[in-house]
Amino acid sequence: SANPLQLAEVIGRYAQVKGATCQQTVAKRHGMYDAIFDAVIVDEAARANPLDLLIPMTLGKKVILVGDHKQLPHILEPDFEQQLEMDAEQFDAIYSQSLFERLYKELPASKKVMLRKQFRMHPQIGRLVSRLFYPEGLQHGLPEEALANTSGVYDGYHLAWVNVPFEAGGESRRYVNEAEAKTVIKLVKQLVKDAKNIGNISI
Repeated sequence: SANPLQLAEVIGRYAQVKGATCQQTVAKRHGMYDAIFDAVIVDEAARANPLDLLIPMTLGKKVILVGDHKQLPHILEPDFEQQLEMDAEQFDAIYSQSLFERLYKELPASKKVMLRKQFRMHPQIGRLVSRLFYPEGLQHGLPEEALANTSGVYDGYHLAWVNVPFEAGGESRRYVNEAEAKTVIKLVKQLVKDAKNIGNISI
């Protein structure tokens, strides 16, 4: 049986298309650390911190960054945040903006494009998202009947706000909201009666 690491190295050496995380691009076993590619495509580029994003960017003759700086921001290490002695306003001004967002704002219009048609959500949800985050406006690729709410919950509405009080789980679990967890369980129990697929995303 072949060594998996050796196998990965051989495949990496001869494959024309290679995939890896930002940091893995410099791992020797992937055979990319000393290569120059015709094109490097970085997906979810707005989520990568600047140092991680620079790693794959150095490996391409052409670099294409795909992402959305109006969605979840890039990740900063909590230890890094705690070591900086500055107020929240200063911190946000310097560190909260991702490299992707800086590039998007600085690049000329000919070097960037914003996709405006979404296919993920019901137009009712899409209109709210558009109004709150995309002043240039979103178009909705699927008709309302294609994403009908047939779950039997919320009377056919596609978006509902549930007011849940904060209920901390103790000092060691300050990021846990016990009341929210209980509410999610209650809602899922209601939905499983009729819904075939349920997705729960917590942020």
